[in-house]
Amino acid sequence: NRQSDARPYGLQPVDPVYERGTDPASEAFLTTTFQSMSDFAQGGFSDGSWTAIDPSSMTLSSPADLRTYFVGSNTSYQNSLGFHTAPGGISATDAALIFPNATTHSSHGASQGQAGARPPHAPLLPGDFVQLGSYDVGNQLDFFLIADGARGNGPVWYTDPSLNGGVERAVAFAQAGNPYVLVGFEDGADGQAADYRDVLFAVYLGESNTLGLLGGGLPGQGVPVPEPGLIWLMVAGCGGWLHRARRKRREQTGTA
Repeated sequence: NRQSDARPYGLQPVDPVYERGTDPASEAFLTTTFQSMSDFAQGGFSDGSWTAIDPSSMTLSSPADLRTYFVGSNTSYQNSLGFHTAPGGISATDAALIFPNATTHSSHGASQGQAGARPPHAPLLPGDFVQLGSYDVGNQLDFFLIADGARGNGPVWYTDPSLNGGVERAVAFAQAGNPYVLVGFEDGADGQAADYRDVLFAVYLGESNTLGLLGGGLPGQGVPVPEPGLIWLMVAGCGGWLHRARRKRREQTGTA
């Protein structure tokens, strides 16, 4: 358990943070998907190996036991990552933290060669994971980032741009046949020079759900990636994502 004791806005963790590679599912993520995800993100999401999807419309088309894996961070902030399925942002009835301190040592100037270092201010390593629980068809996952939340109640940014004053703060990517979705957040106050790598994480949804998010896996079903450095100019009604109606019914336990 690598849980930080940070609790911005009084939010509680949905489940403990477990160390990478401590069960077969996390081993599988590390050996089959992590490196390609990390390389794709570090390359600026530009090599075409993943398809951009709408991060604000992550609605389940099949029941799923969900899990979130930490992929990396690239910021001086100690951000907190959370999620909700009910309306209301961090005030939603089911809003909870996933990674109270979504920070790895390498994001504070250490080299990747020092993998294994877990100082208190940067407790995670890539591949650490959290169980989100079991969810039914129609549940929509909305993620949020609390900027520097491990050090206080900072600004809150959402995958749903309507909660950000119309500004896009996240990108998401999927592949047909791959059960994981990659999500990247931008934590900057003004959104300029956005690279969407300040917190990177993967969500295990299952192959049927990722295929559904890709529009059935048909070519051309993805959505455009926001242009770095200009995303702060976007406002509600100008290039905003399509929003789906939500049906909510959460089951509180389960494994991924």
